[in-house]
Amino acid sequence: MSKIEQIRAALDEKDYDKLNSILEQYHPVDIAQVLEELSDEEGIDLFLALDFDYALQVLEEIDSHREYFILTNVEHNYARKLIQEMSADDVADLLGDLEGQEKRRILSLFMQKTLLVAA
Repeated sequence: MSKIEQIRAALDEKDYDKLNSILEQYHPVDIAQVLEELSDEEGIDLFLALDFDYALQVLEEIDSHREYFILTNVEHNYARKLIQEMSADDVADLLGDLEGQEKRRILSLFMQKTLLVAA
């Protein structure tokens, strides 16, 4: 069974112990590649199963549009926390690849970070 098939099976079964044992064998860049092969729903489920620090590392490895999709489809406070932990350079790279409404959504999360730090 391939890596992607193992991950899909664990997601389908909602067997997060099995999923975590599979994922701990891989580097964040490998998980980023897996995210590209999964459906949007599977990708969100996989991302949410990751430990926060590992999820942040994976987020840094995926393309901007998938990163945007994840940040706008996870719980708002979790997305804000992820953005708060991203470097300003990573946020700038993400914003540089987005347009219009997408950029405004991420900026609103980033501005919450700035306002919280300034307070």
